[in-house]
Amino acid sequence: MKAVKNNRLIAAGGQALSLANIPRHVDGEGLIIRSSQTIWWSMKSGTSSTANAVLGKAFIRAGEGLALDDTELSVVLDEHVSKVLLLRHGHELLQPSTKAWRRALLLVELYQSLLAIVGNEQDARSWLSSENRGLCGRPRDLITCRVGLEQVVQYLAATRSLI
Repeated sequence: MKAVKNNRLIAAGGQALSLANIPRHVDGEGLIIRSSQTIWWSMKSGTSSTANAVLGKAFIRAGEGLALDDTELSVVLDEHVSKVLLLRHGHELLQPSTKAWRRALLLVELYQSLLAIVGNEQDARSWLSSENRGLCGRPRDLITCRVGLEQVVQYLAATRSLI
């Protein structure tokens, strides 16, 4: 794991890389989790258990920020509630290339995009629970299936590009 601050990634050997050179998406080679002050980046060849733990924590934090309870988070992951409880307490890690991993990434992306658009968690929760004509439903209801989760993330990405 390498920390990124001030828009620079300090790589092995002290080499600084611009964030512009780092992709924002997961392409099978790396993972980027953005928070308000730090970006964590891990390559597959690095410490994957740490990357798995970071994604699990980011997923739980996104759920808390959006006021999703453990049952709702388990529906998003399409896993049993016990998996979410284990993730919450650090006793379980999400495994790369699984359905749960991909869905967790999507929820984290949804959370980050929504915060960038509305500015705070209270407004994000309100947006998530409100009827949305563009999505033809409440985003909170839509994120319970993979297609709906992807649709909401794409909608937010499109909205964000207009800002």
